[in-house]
Amino acid sequence: MTPPLIEFVDVTIARHREQLLSRVSLSVTERTIHVIVGPNGAGKTTLLTAALGLIAFDGRILRTGGATAGSVTCRRLFPWMPACR
Repeated sequence: MTPPLIEFVDVTIARHREQLLSRVSLSVTERTIHVIVGPNGAGKTTLLTAALGLIAFDGRILRTGGATAGSVTCRRLFPWMPACR
């Protein structure tokens, strides 16, 4: 079994006393396609923003080789272009 490229373990995110995500766990492996689907406001962008280290979270987000959320190695996994409003 190949190790995951990135792994979310019990990731919880709260902002202004409102819980946005609660104990999300997900392993993303090589040579597979993963899709994060949900209605508006479900936390899809919030989860990826946490992986980039742009917002605080509880739990663990790990990259193969031990790189953690926000590290250069992890940021290379998620090229990021936020929406302009």
